[in-house]
Amino acid sequence: MKTKKVLTWLFLPLVLDTLIACCGCDEPQLFMYTNSSLRLEHLDNRGTAPVVTTGTALRKAYGIRMNVHCQTTAFQQPAGSFFLHRAYAFRCDCGEPLQYHPKDSIIAMRIITLDGFDGHPANTDISTYFQLKIKHSFKSFSEYLLQSPTVFYTAEEKSLVLDAFLIPPVSPGTYRFRAELDLSDGRTLAQETSPVELQ
Repeated sequence: MKTKKVLTWLFLPLVLDTLIACCGCDEPQLFMYTNSSLRLEHLDNRGTAPVVTTGTALRKAYGIRMNVHCQTTAFQQPAGSFFLHRAYAFRCDCGEPLQYHPKDSIIAMRIITLDGFDGHPANTDISTYFQLKIKHSFKSFSEYLLQSPTVFYTAEEKSLVLDAFLIPPVSPGTYRFRAELDLSDGRTLAQETSPVELQ
C-alpha cells in the first residue's frame, strides 16, 4: 500500500504537467519594460471621444492625458517544464508569442494644482477632483492602482495612456497642473501642463 502511495506522489507532478502543457506551442518570448518618462496633454471630452486641445477647454469636459512612455529593458528566458516538453502534450492553449511585463509599476498618482484652484492654494494635491476613464467606466486613482499592471503583446513602441477627467463643478480660471507618478523602484515621473483656461 505504501509503495502505491509513493508512486502516486512521484508521478503526480508529471500528470499535472501533462494536463497544463500545450501541444505544438512555442514558448513565449518574455521581455521586461520600464516606465521611463511622462508627457501631459490637455483633453476636450465634448464629443464622442476625447481630443487633444490647447489654450482653452470647457470645465465640464476637461481632462489631462498622461502618456507614460515604456522602454524595453531585458529579455527573460521562460521557465520550461522539468518533466515534459510542451510539444508532446495533448491539450492546446497557446499564449501570446511576445509578452512585455513591467519591471516597475505605478504605486501612487497625484495631480497638483500650480495655481489657486477652487478655493485651494497653489501646490495642493487635487487628485480627488479627477477620475480616470478606463474603457467605459470611471475609476478613482486608488481604484486604478488596484488593477494588475499592463502587459504588452507587441514589439512596437509602447506607452500607457491614462486619461484623467475633471469632475465638475469647478470655478472658471486659468490653471496649470503637475502630474506625479510614484514607481515601485523609488523613482517619480513628474511633468507640468501648459496653462489652460477652463471656461
